Amino acid sequence: MDFRVQIAALAPAAGLLALILATLPAAAAERELPATTLRGVLFEGFRVGETEYEVRAASAEVDWNARLAQLSEVEIRFQEESRGPVHVRADSGVVDLERQNFQLVGDVQGTTERGERFFTERVRYEQATNSLLGDGPVRIERSGMVFVGQGMTIDLDARQVRFTGSVKATVQPR
Repeated sequence: MDFRVQIAALAPAAGLLALILATLPAAAAERELPATTLRGVLFEGFRVGETEYEVRAASAEVDWNARLAQLSEVEIRFQEESRGPVHVRADSGVVDLERQNFQLVGDVQGTTERGERFFTERVRYEQATNSLLGDGPVRIERSGMVFVGQGMTIDLDARQVRFTGSVKATVQPR
């Protein structure tokens, strides 16, 4: 089975957008492929023919043999036409190119089109369930409330947040 990933790399000297299409046949596992360093990276995930998410990073170190990409300065946009985007940013991340899952680490922050925000140090995205999952401390701000808890699951299809551990809620004065 072939695996395809689209990577758009910004050529800094020319300021042009170059599109690289990499195809990794199963036979590639039998030979060593050199790691690739890219700058200005864009990974796109697809769901039923529509863009489900895009991952942008300042740089990526792609290990074609392990099928992993180490990212720096990561920004992700999850898009659903009827509800608007969810944006997530982090200092770094790792993308599993085969499963299209990724993990974000360091000053992870997310916002929705309604102004809801979350903050944590580590979160992972699971493509199979279209969910963001975190097991560490998390802070969520929404509608004048601040929720601080341990662990969360964000179902991106339903746009619902569920804390997986203890939680404390406070009302912010207006």
